[in-house]
Amino acid sequence: MFLVAVVAFGSFMVCNGWVGLKGGVLASWWARLVAAVVFGVCQALPLLHVMHDSSHLAFGNTERWWQVGGRLAMDFFAGANMTSWHNQHVIGHHIYTNVFLADPDLPDKSAGDPRRLVRKQAWEGMYRWQHLYLPPLYGILGIKFRVQDVMETYGNGANGPVRVNPLSVWQWGEMVFTKFFWFGWRVLFPLMSEKFDTSMAAFWPLFFVSEFITGYFLAFNFQVSHVSTECDYPLGEAPREEGTVGVAEGKEGIKDEWAVSQVKSSVDYAHNNALTTFLCGALNYQVTHHLFPTVSQYHYPKIAPIIQEVCKEFDVDYKVLPDFVTAFHAHIAHLKALGERGEAAEVHMG
Repeated sequence: MFLVAVVAFGSFMVCNGWVGLKGGVLASWWARLVAAVVFGVCQALPLLHVMHDSSHLAFGNTERWWQVGGRLAMDFFAGANMTSWHNQHVIGHHIYTNVFLADPDLPDKSAGDPRRLVRKQAWEGMYRWQHLYLPPLYGILGIKFRVQDVMETYGNGANGPVRVNPLSVWQWGEMVFTKFFWFGWRVLFPLMSEKFDTSMAAFWPLFFVSEFITGYFLAFNFQVSHVSTECDYPLGEAPREEGTVGVAEGKEGIKDEWAVSQVKSSVDYAHNNALTTFLCGALNYQVTHHLFPTVSQYHYPKIAPIIQEVCKEFDVDYKVLPDFVTAFHAHIAHLKALGERGEAAEVHMG
């Protein structure tokens, strides 16, 4: 992570036209574009490592470590909010993984959402194209997080279906302060400081390039682990017929116990690939992460084979795909399959 921090600092300086590079090759627009892409990746990596582990109490061994690590990476560096993430991810997603109308990462209504991820959602014509229009929209994920913090978690007291406990004046002040801090160093500093050679016209396109790269990097890693042809969706399957809402949500109950449901609603990929594991923050060991979230991600490769043996012993389907590309294809295949309207079946009696 220290190397990532150094690269992030260097790419930030180049992207914003640091005066020391003025007139040189690195001051060219193309070099700044490349630096913006690199910074986008470097903005995502601390979130996948330090922040993610901190949110699960897996970074260091004291609350001070969790607070400092998480807040530095999420609030001060990325401009989002750790409290909002805790409600959405730790309280919501990890407890109710892929449970329709309970997991904040899934649509929170049976009709009207631009995504159709479970069969219990009513079908609409636009879903035919969701495998084409949704992936490009993933780039706004980072921007969405920053707005969602204020509008939903703090403003509405909810994060999707998850209700948020009343937030204190201190928490409001903390959120406002870190938002202004991030906006100050990320936007005002390069635009107003004489140390940088940049203008509004040059700054904003490169700013959004970085933001979209961060969004894609995070969203693709998140989506392939749970929105896939290889995953189960408790309370989201078996409608009476395609194109209708189906049976009343939540009435049929979840058949599997929590741990088994975690295994079935997650998919792994690229085991024993050290580079993939680093770049995705060990999310390629998604089953291990969901069963043991408070264990540091750096131990997952050693734990996963033990879980696989136990799943084999009790006949629980533990899904592992060979690489990220295969996992991404399974994600797109799921979007495409859920975008197709099913045909009503004919039943012949006698």
